Amino acid sequence: MKAGSAVALLCICLAVLVWHVPIEGAAATGKGEIACALVNSIFVPVVDAFGREPVVIVLGIIAIFGVLVRLGIGLPQFSMPSIPKPSFPAHDPVPEGVSRKRALSGVAHRETIAAPPPPPPPVPRAGDPNLDYSGLLPLEVRLGKRRPTREELKRAFPAFEGDIPDEVIDRAFAMAGERIRKATPHGKRVDPIAIVRKTREKDRNWSGDRSHFGGLPRLGHAEWPRSAKGVPLPFVAQIDLAEVAAANPDTPLPKTGSLAFFINDGAVIHVPEGDFPITPAPHDLPPAYAEDDHPLPEHASHVSHQAFPFWPVDLMRLSLPQDLPEPCDDYDIIEEIETAQFAALDRLVPGRGYAFTAGRYDQDRTAGLDTMWWYGADLFLRQLRTSLAGVPRRIQSQYDSIAASRDYQRRLAAEPEPSAAKIASAEANEESYRRAIPKIEEKGRELADFIGHFEKFVSGRDPWSEMSAEEVQILEEAMREVRDNFDQVCSYRVAYRMEDLRSASIRRMITGDQAAAAALPDEVLSYLNNGYRRPSKAMHQMFGVGASPQDGIYGHMSDHLLLQITYDDLPEFRFGDMGVYHFWISPENLAAGNWDKAELTFECS
Repeated sequence: MKAGSAVALLCICLAVLVWHVPIEGAAATGKGEIACALVNSIFVPVVDAFGREPVVIVLGIIAIFGVLVRLGIGLPQFSMPSIPKPSFPAHDPVPEGVSRKRALSGVAHRETIAAPPPPPPPVPRAGDPNLDYSGLLPLEVRLGKRRPTREELKRAFPAFEGDIPDEVIDRAFAMAGERIRKATPHGKRVDPIAIVRKTREKDRNWSGDRSHFGGLPRLGHAEWPRSAKGVPLPFVAQIDLAEVAAANPDTPLPKTGSLAFFINDGAVIHVPEGDFPITPAPHDLPPAYAEDDHPLPEHASHVSHQAFPFWPVDLMRLSLPQDLPEPCDDYDIIEEIETAQFAALDRLVPGRGYAFTAGRYDQDRTAGLDTMWWYGADLFLRQLRTSLAGVPRRIQSQYDSIAASRDYQRRLAAEPEPSAAKIASAEANEESYRRAIPKIEEKGRELADFIGHFEKFVSGRDPWSEMSAEEVQILEEAMREVRDNFDQVCSYRVAYRMEDLRSASIRRMITGDQAAAAALPDEVLSYLNNGYRRPSKAMHQMFGVGASPQDGIYGHMSDHLLLQITYDDLPEFRFGDMGVYHFWISPENLAAGNWDKAELTFECS
């Protein structure tokens, strides 16, 4: 309506200007002169081409139509002959253009991308079994948190006259519940299973436990999976399905056998029931982690290990409130479910908010953490050897930098106007790389001599025996000398603090054989068993809502969460910045046993 008035007014103004052009006479200001010249330059050519009267008549007709539109008087309608629409078989409505993330919820926020506007909502009628109007109700109603009110239904369907019968309200609520069930991959709620590391007992050999992190798997007749490039994949966990069924019989997983999980490219292997031996690691299996360093290192070294530490796990069902909404792409709903999951786990196992270190914070809370074992000195020796082995790579890196600098200089010289300053800077960089090579070589020779002396200090020691105060002082002096004299070849490869060696030793002891575990002070073992069985942030789990630092779970709302492995310092799962691995599988592939269709995703903060 308002557009009609605007069009009419504009056309009248244009007609007046056309009638009076060319505008002549002195303007009161310089701006007036510019305006007159602009109007004349636009309208004089139009009048010369078409004539004054025809242009004014056309503008007058357009103005009359604008007035008619403003008065609400419709214009004649012309339409093409109707063409019948093709019919398609009915299916579960996921409109074309709806984002996958929102379509998976099946209920919330039915938004479309570049799609035509939706038809007006149907008028609900009692007894109509095919009418689906649940998506027009408020979110909390669609998610099953409460029943819709008559006022909400009337707002959704303004064309509905009179009171809305109770059966219509019941029908809307039932259809909303049906949508929720369709959005859940299991067809019903399945309580998540928390995977918690078992307590370590000095007098128990836990090597025969069937569900565990790390170590080596029991694959039966299956081969160790490899990447697309033929590289063996790192093994992270094997979960016994009979233990899963005992913890939560409602899961859709098989009740026998086990699932073995591998990261990098990702693989899930279903091992049938049977007493199978441990599968040996392939000879070309890359290292899983390096002690006091990051997992999945690029090169094997004196501190790397082919397998993550073996640590058996308990499977614990997290009983969630029955009125908890089903997962969907609503952030508040996901947060509510996560809160309920952690509350359920907190009732079973205490959590922690920080990584373990044998530093002052933990020393103030328990005795025994100030002990130093010979294993720490041996680890420091192996770190030195790793640094020495890396000297050739450091030298090669300098040669690579020289080659890159010379290439850059050639490109600078080839420019139409070469920059003398840039060329001089590149030449200076090249020279600094050249000067560094003999220094690195000299430090490498000195480090080899230092390692020879330090080996005599460490050689023949029982790794799990305690060091005396004098021996600890010698170790501290050796660490200080490396820090002061060999930083150029040892940086980021050796421990510079005693607490780092203590922490690495304790992690190795609690995951090691019985001799290693027996050397742990009782106070330290109790401290770890009571307060460090869980990761510091997220949880290891099956099913439920997983952790999602980058919101990746929203792309898998209709898939099963087979396993979540998260950052956990004690079993050396120090993936990225609080990284999380998710293993997903669709309900169809799970039902068919297509374990090779499982998908692995990784997120970190």
